[in-house]
Amino acid sequence: MDFTDKVVIISGARIGIGRALAEALLRRGACVVVNARDAGALEKMRDRLCDSTTVRLYDRIHAVAGDVGRPEDCRRIVEETLRVFGKIDILINNAGISGKGSVAESDPVVFQAQINTNLLGSIYLTRYALSSLQASKGSVLFVSTLAAIRGLPFHSGYSASKMGLTAFAESLKVELHGQGVHVGIAYVGFTENDPEKNIINAAGQLERLPRRAGVRLTPASQTADLILRQIASRKFKVVHSPIGKLNWVLSKIAPWVVEWVFLRKRESF
Repeated sequence: MDFTDKVVIISGARIGIGRALAEALLRRGACVVVNARDAGALEKMRDRLCDSTTVRLYDRIHAVAGDVGRPEDCRRIVEETLRVFGKIDILINNAGISGKGSVAESDPVVFQAQINTNLLGSIYLTRYALSSLQASKGSVLFVSTLAAIRGLPFHSGYSASKMGLTAFAESLKVELHGQGVHVGIAYVGFTENDPEKNIINAAGQLERLPRRAGVRLTPASQTADLILRQIASRKFKVVHSPIGKLNWVLSKIAPWVVEWVFLRKRESF
């Protein structure tokens, strides 16, 4: 896959899948704009990426801090990208936050935070980048999850926000028909946790995401590679991992089976 001279925006690029995407794209010749909320940590990540290779990267990677849940920050990310690189070829909406807690015990701020970042953040950033993507006949890719196939118990806000991405991507795909813009959504599987990754608990406080026990985890680099293959092939929907594909099929033809499994395994969520 050759992304030479393609200009790519990646939201939520400081850690995990986002950082793996940035690394992979830089190796493939792209110019990358990385985004995260923490300006200091984002700059350190950018410097580490540049120092980890003998190839001069400082002129091909640009960091723009900002909260994608704020429309004005999304507009600034796009404007800064155009100022530095002059175009946008690919937008990867990766920023996201997960949460855990029952509906009954969760503070409203838990739902608000997840909807703002996971759903509205992707909508806002896409909205401001859209005219540039139309000009370049580029790609917009939404990073979703298996929780968007079937709502997970104790992860209702996360599931709802990610399911919303599917509806938005489906609408956008039809709106852009015939304009040469690729719309894609990737339902990623269980990916290795970055030690720095946080979730929002039922009280609305951030805490470290615990390591998943008894689940085979996909390296972030492998997930990034699958996402880039989807962009290169301009496919619409791609479901990662065997368990994800099984979940997809059963949710279509026998949803009661998935619900039965969730009921049996409810406490493990």
